[in-house]
Amino acid sequence: MLNPNETLEIPVIHSNGSGRENLLNQLTDARYALSKAIGTLQDTQPHMRDYYVKPDAPACYIRAMEQHTRRMAMLGEVDRQLAAIGEEISDA
Repeated sequence: MLNPNETLEIPVIHSNGSGRENLLNQLTDARYALSKAIGTLQDTQPHMRDYYVKPDAPACYIRAMEQHTRRMAMLGEVDRQLAAIGEEISDA
């Protein structure tokens, strides 16, 4: 995740650069792949049945859920950043 004091670097649209359409297509492709990854990761949400045989089962399950939630949040943050970059490029 970005440092709270850090801003996103937005590509500059100019004649020697990648071009608005190309950059937006790349971002669209990346966000589509990320969306699929988020959906797949959501399907891997921990279930208590996979932890109950451990001696400290409730604590293990809680930690697994917390870790899963953090992973989901990280992917969500990447998607938000890509969306913000795309909006800036579109408005340029």
